Amino acid sequence: TGLLQMDVAELPGNLRKQKWEFAYRYASLPIALALNVQKIQPLINVDQLVEVSVAPEKLNVHVSAIYDIQLAGVFQLELDIPKEFKIRDIRPLLRKGLVNVPVDTFYRDPKNENRVLVTLGKKAIGKIGLHISLDQELEDANLLSPTDVASKIGFAIPKSAIDGVEFSKGNVVVYAPESLQVNAAETKGLRNESFQNPLARHTTVLKRSSTRPILAFSFSHTDASVELEAKRRRPQVTAQQVVVVSVQSGVVKYGARLFYEVLYSGVKSLRLDVPTDLVSELRNRSNNILDVPIEPQPDDVAEGYTAWQLTGDNEFFGKHQIRFTWEEKIADLPLGESAEVEVDRLIPANVDRASGQIVLTKSETIDVRPKSDASGLRPIDPQTDLSNGVKVDSAAMAFEFVDDWTLKLTATRFELQELKRTSVSRAVVRAVALRQNELSVQCLYQMRSVGQRISIQMPAGFDAATSFDDQPIRVNGRRVTPERGGQDLIYVPLTGLNADEPFLLEMRYTVAGDPSQIDLPIINDEPAVQKVYLCVYLPYERALWHKSGAWTDEAVDEHTQSIAALLSSSSSNSIAARMFRRRKENVDRYLRWVKAGVKMQSSANQKFEVDGRPYVFSALRPDPAPDGSLHLRTVNIAVLNGLVFGSMVLLGVLLLRARFTKQLAAALLAIAALVFVSVFFPLITEHLFSESLLMTICLVGLVWLVSKAVLWFQAVRASRREMQVAPPQQNGIAAAGVAPIVGNEIDSTESPPANAGDPAPKSDDEEKEDHNE
Repeated sequence: TGLLQMDVAELPGNLRKQKWEFAYRYASLPIALALNVQKIQPLINVDQLVEVSVAPEKLNVHVSAIYDIQLAGVFQLELDIPKEFKIRDIRPLLRKGLVNVPVDTFYRDPKNENRVLVTLGKKAIGKIGLHISLDQELEDANLLSPTDVASKIGFAIPKSAIDGVEFSKGNVVVYAPESLQVNAAETKGLRNESFQNPLARHTTVLKRSSTRPILAFSFSHTDASVELEAKRRRPQVTAQQVVVVSVQSGVVKYGARLFYEVLYSGVKSLRLDVPTDLVSELRNRSNNILDVPIEPQPDDVAEGYTAWQLTGDNEFFGKHQIRFTWEEKIADLPLGESAEVEVDRLIPANVDRASGQIVLTKSETIDVRPKSDASGLRPIDPQTDLSNGVKVDSAAMAFEFVDDWTLKLTATRFELQELKRTSVSRAVVRAVALRQNELSVQCLYQMRSVGQRISIQMPAGFDAATSFDDQPIRVNGRRVTPERGGQDLIYVPLTGLNADEPFLLEMRYTVAGDPSQIDLPIINDEPAVQKVYLCVYLPYERALWHKSGAWTDEAVDEHTQSIAALLSSSSSNSIAARMFRRRKENVDRYLRWVKAGVKMQSSANQKFEVDGRPYVFSALRPDPAPDGSLHLRTVNIAVLNGLVFGSMVLLGVLLLRARFTKQLAAALLAIAALVFVSVFFPLITEHLFSESLLMTICLVGLVWLVSKAVLWFQAVRASRREMQVAPPQQNGIAAAGVAPIVGNEIDSTESPPANAGDPAPKSDDEEKEDHNE
């Protein structure tokens, strides 16, 4: 009463600097002021994730609660946890964006055992989190062993108490192992939901090594409970075996690996039926696995088989591997004769599915083939199709089966024949023709050999003392010292090499000679030689005009395709392609090709110096010299261009004043000669059809055109001159009254008499015809 409220900023002096909630002004007394003071309550929202893991022995529950506390702080939180659950731990939930508030103590309310009070170490305001770990023992025989009877597990959902909370919501995710089949029998305050949604919204804290999410619910600001129906599944046993049969001279060795997988529930023992004849021969190679015959024998054992019981330290659950080996003696096979082998079968009994694979191996002298009466088997690739990570390097063939199968083999002994001890799979030879009539040669061989050294016969003219350079021979880039066996015979030692891996042999030498005959080194002992590329470098001033020998030209023609497209409708397509092709060799790709798959220790082969224009030729299994030699004929490019220019100029001069028809015939004859050369000497066309030839043809054609133009111009001028010299006449009679001109005088009285011998005057039409001529 008597007060007028004012803004705090309007206070005078130092009062303005202090923090005031309200400010009033009065003008006179009396005044009165009454304040209504009320305590501010905290505003709390809760979002929580309840993860329930169902195990045969107990329930494990993890609650992740995130509190958003506004307006006022709290020092205590309340939880609704059923008294059947044992509290293992309540601790702060450490996540990004949450305030770390320590938990001091927690205890159940004596007045309500389902209520848990959590005392915090300091005032909590903002976003904080709690992690609650609970478990409940389950004592139900139906969950420990498969009885086909479902057990019911009911409980209230542990969560934050709704007293003093503005709003709460959450999700429940139920996990269970594969051994239990869990369904929701009855729910209260819960809504069904896909478990992908809560797991996407919340961060799980449960370690799910052997469980999987099966049920999911959501709840809001109400009490919630669920009743689960759980049943133990019966065990599912699958058996897969891999039997390796090794047929050797006088004995057949067997090795069997049985891969058992037990799902859902464990089993105390496994049953395996084995042939009675093998009971004393089988050898158990597995640790902690015992095998004993079952007494008495089951009624369902097949005739000729004995049932075994396999036991371990614990019950079988998950994946297990059991190994057996045995041998069967057979008669020693004479050369060329056969024997029958019946493969024994191990039968896993009391399993849901039995399958397997059979792998056959043999010695080098014995051939093994299945008989036609084999049943229940399907052929597979032994290198890629074997299961369970089994690798058999020497496998000859393999089969797979499901359930019952029979297999009989026919083993035949053969005599081994010695094969080639050395094989050359790839080879690249680079020969550089030097101007001093020498050949600088580099040979690269990708090869395999089982010998200790390789004998190489060098070409004629080779001398080890002068032809080799400082590093003549390398193996995989590593320098080796050759052994000399004669003037042109050398031995290359092979040490530290694996016979199953290819290696690269490199040789460098220089011999006297020219490209007219190029001989390759000969590897003795008749090795198996495959593809060979010969790269010849000719000096730029030399033109290749002919090749002979069993070698194929590997020239790359870039212009052929474009020209062929233009001339696709013409019959001269191939001729035009030959005439205008341009060579472009890429020798580097052959070097990469010969080194592919070889473990090189150095790249010394890239340092071989070359000079000139490359020509690449190839041969498959070339013959030794001289039958396998390459012969190249060359000519000086300057001489070739001089001959071409002189021939064209001579032809142009001889036909300079000839008629046009003769010139056309000569041009066609020259074109035919060029086509003949391109067909029978295709190599010379790369130098013959060049800019000099085109310039010469253009020059000769231009001279011919100028000559024809000059002759035509002279004829026109002569015709005009004749027309100007002749006197004008009109109808053959001189004009009347006009006197002829005599000197400088004009006779006007009489006309000159006509000579008796003069021809008769021509008419106008005849004059026009003469003029046209």
